[in-house]
Amino acid sequence: MDIVANEARCKELLEQSMYLSTSLSETVGYAEAASITKRALSSGKTIREVALEEGVSEQLMNTLV
Repeated sequence: MDIVANEARCKELLEQSMYLSTSLSETVGYAEAASITKRALSSGKTIREVALEEGVSEQLMNTLV
């Protein structure tokens, strides 16, 4: 029996993880990444959703995942 990863679920869990904050800080800077992360936590949105709202390009966000 082979083990098969559920790719959709893995992506979903990554999107909800706060790990993106670290990767994002390398590109937009610590202060901006921290602000985005705090807003995501307080609003219940993902870091990706807030970052896109703040003008971070989708192309950049796709490279972080």
